[in-house]
Amino acid sequence: MTTSASTPISRGAASIWSRSTVSWMLYDLANTIYSLNIVSLYFSLWIVNDMGGNDQLYGAINSFSMFLMFLSAPVIGALSDLTARRIPLLAVSTILCVLFTFFLGRGGLTVSLIFFTLANYFYQAGLIFYDALLPAVSTDANRGRVSGIGVGIGYIGSFIGLGAGYYLLEIGASKIAIFQTTAILFLLFALPCFMFVRERARADARPMTLGALRQAFGNVRGAIARARSYPGLGRFLLGRYFYTDAANTAMAFTAIYATNELGFTEMQTTLSLGVGIATAIVGGFVWGSVVDRIGPKKTLQRVLGIWLVTFVAII
Repeated sequence: MTTSASTPISRGAASIWSRSTVSWMLYDLANTIYSLNIVSLYFSLWIVNDMGGNDQLYGAINSFSMFLMFLSAPVIGALSDLTARRIPLLAVSTILCVLFTFFLGRGGLTVSLIFFTLANYFYQAGLIFYDALLPAVSTDANRGRVSGIGVGIGYIGSFIGLGAGYYLLEIGASKIAIFQTTAILFLLFALPCFMFVRERARADARPMTLGALRQAFGNVRGAIARARSYPGLGRFLLGRYFYTDAANTAMAFTAIYATNELGFTEMQTTLSLGVGIATAIVGGFVWGSVVDRIGPKKTLQRVLGIWLVTFVAII
């Protein structure tokens, strides 16, 4: 099978169920455990219900970590494009996220908020390197399916995270134990990606030096200068900001809203999220195939339309 130079395919990656591709998908499962247990559920509840904080405090610290990523993401992406391989960068960012997650709850509220900021920052950085690996584990013909199956498998990670948290609460463990368990599970399920995903090293790669960092900044400035030559890019970025902001807000405040506004217990909130995740798993498999048939833009428009109808119905 021939492939374009812009999207090199590593050996064995043409099959959706190759070891390299499945290992890449397992990283989605791993980071979803962190996303659900820390960002969406137990850390926010720990702040509000256990430590006397409020949703404004959690919203502010979560937004600050995302703002730091907003400022640095273009340079991180440019550095990713300059390096020979992205797996080492993904491994470093993941390990740092795991370490700061493991120590959440230690040292009091202020220290934990700092650790969360750093953990969430490195989690988001890892997503940049992880997403950039998709061409290495897929072909043009199956990229939508690989991505969709990865999302579906990722939501299985949500069940693992929910199950671990539910069990620990049932036996009377603290949320700090949930933070530590989440960190361990994140690392364990991420290991196959580090070990088995095969990248083809780029011939024009540069070592990670100050010169590479300066080049990355230069590439970002050049990309900004060339943005006007790509019709619709500005509208796309603006539109993406608005719909991802809504999704991130819902993800961050679901648990607080359910427990403090609707009166759910933490167990009921966990079970309710489990029902939602079950439908999301199906959606990941279905919408991935739809992307391959009708394209990403039309698929996104249909998904956002369903969101709009659903949110209006909820209101």
